[in-house]
Amino acid sequence: MPKCERFGLGHKIDSLFIDLLDIAQKTSFSPLNKKVHLLEDALSYIDSLRFFIQYCWELKLIPNNQFVQIGKEIENIGRMTGGWRKKIISKTSAEAEEKK
Repeated sequence: MPKCERFGLGHKIDSLFIDLLDIAQKTSFSPLNKKVHLLEDALSYIDSLRFFIQYCWELKLIPNNQFVQIGKEIENIGRMTGGWRKKIISKTSAEAEEKK
């Protein structure tokens, strides 16, 4: 990525990755009732990452092979986060059914 873009878009992408890691860490140590909300925030950060990575690719700031590689990793992170969220939702709904 050219130097001038590293301080704009590159910095934004770095911030999103760091914020995503922070949310994942907070989620892992949060009570069950707060995890779904935090995971929804994480999925929002993942969507933003997808957007900015694609934007960099469209501006030809990153080459195709890097775009494909990063895209696969972001998709994998999104799949894992979505699965985590789905598991928490099913777990909390099962607990609610048991209380009835």
